[in-house]
Amino acid sequence: MPNHGSPAMTVDPAGLPGSHAILIGVSTYQDRHLPDIPAAANSLRQLEAVLTDPRLCGWPADQVTVLADPSDSRAVAVRIRRLAQDTTGVLLLYYVGHGAITPGGELCLTVADTDAEAPDLTGVEYARVRAAFHDSPAQVKAAILDCCYSGRAIETLAGEADVVADHTDIRGVYTLTASDLAAHVPPPGEQSHACTSFTGELVDLIRTGIPGQGDPLTLGGLYLDLRRRLRARELPAPNQRGTDTAHGFAFTRNAASGRTGPPSAHGRLPLPPRRSVPPVVEYHQRAPDNAAAAGKYESWIGAGLVTGGLGAAFGVFESVQFWRSIVPGSPESENTLATAIWTFASVIMIGCGAAMLAYGAAWRPAAPAGFRPAYRSRLAGGAAALAGGALIAVIIAGALIVGLQTGGLDQYSFHFTHLLVPMWLIGMSANGWNGLAEYVRGLPRLIVDAKGVTAVTIRSGWITIPWSGVRDVDLSLVGSSLSLVVRLSGGPPSPESREAQLWNADLQALVLNGFDPLRGRHDRILTAFRHHMP
Repeated sequence: MPNHGSPAMTVDPAGLPGSHAILIGVSTYQDRHLPDIPAAANSLRQLEAVLTDPRLCGWPADQVTVLADPSDSRAVAVRIRRLAQDTTGVLLLYYVGHGAITPGGELCLTVADTDAEAPDLTGVEYARVRAAFHDSPAQVKAAILDCCYSGRAIETLAGEADVVADHTDIRGVYTLTASDLAAHVPPPGEQSHACTSFTGELVDLIRTGIPGQGDPLTLGGLYLDLRRRLRARELPAPNQRGTDTAHGFAFTRNAASGRTGPPSAHGRLPLPPRRSVPPVVEYHQRAPDNAAAAGKYESWIGAGLVTGGLGAAFGVFESVQFWRSIVPGSPESENTLATAIWTFASVIMIGCGAAMLAYGAAWRPAAPAGFRPAYRSRLAGGAAALAGGALIAVIIAGALIVGLQTGGLDQYSFHFTHLLVPMWLIGMSANGWNGLAEYVRGLPRLIVDAKGVTAVTIRSGWITIPWSGVRDVDLSLVGSSLSLVVRLSGGPPSPESREAQLWNADLQALVLNGFDPLRGRHDRILTAFRHHMP
């Protein structure tokens, strides 16, 4: 806890003109299927306390509306809309209580008289909140949701059947949620004096601050430490989405910084002074040793080359036979269907050969905890596109050979005229090679081992961040992209360094974007972080 005997840190109320915070907490329910949550009442009081504490968040009490155990969902929705319409500065919404899912898959915030079997009719559907935020003239908008299924307000985790589409994303709003599925509350015997786990950790983090971080702290800056704390207790991990200006809003003083005085005007986060520190990122022109491809299947590469080569030769041969069979009066006219079938079979061989070649040459991580997206769709799509282009190519090659052999291409001009229309399909070959190349490269790549974190993206290339320079690391949503977020132990890099291009001032961390293909391996990657990080 901070030392309250030290000089008070104050937030200038003038820095929040036209702002309003709406705090909603529901701890008692009329429906027996919705158990009471005494911890929700404690959470509401504690968050109000830190929000109005002049040494921390510093909101004036008359700019904070507290709704404790409201029982009329329509009245709550109208109140939110009217306050949102009257807010021109910062609009903050906090909700703690039961979250429910409507039959249409929408997140619903319950109230005291919500019917558990009809939450869409008796609760506050998040769509109403979304509309109120969307229409609000507020410059900065933020929502903090401490309820089950609150993760539906910001994202969908691919591959999880229990999580539905992103129904409640609000453009321009920073959203911090407790959980994708079930939020955590203390045991019933402890709830009379305890907060919910998510809000309890958030309030404690605001009161104690983050040593070594800037002052003031943003919600985005609080998120990484909040996530680390909850993960350390093996509790549901929170999620965030920060867009536009809300992500950089100066939410609270950093109680661990020892600084005093108000933040910059309008609650904006000033850029922290950058101090020169030695580079902590190692850049590689090629894949480093710990990320070298392992177990390349040379037999598959050889088989792919042979299969593709035989398919091409066989395809041209059968294409020649096909063109000869359609010449009027040709003795081979009875074989037209057979030669066409064999021609199709040959281009299938070409596609299979290309797929075998790509499979054999694909990058496979050699490190103990290496992660590479499967990209099976790239392999199948690339092979199919390549086969389609090869079909047109062998047909044209066969026509040219027959025309040259007969001494005159004029008689085939009719066929070539018709071939000009589908010749654009030859471009499928290029698309096919691109798809196979993506499969072989396997971007993005991530290696977690005893040395540190090694990653490659299209933008940054191969880089290694040793554990000695890492304070915390996570895979997290930044905007709409799953990103590698690395908080450095030595603070911000110098402006002249290459890693300064990867620095995110709002998160106070290095951010590498483009890891969405690894979303399905999120849990395995976090396990590797915990296992290898000192």
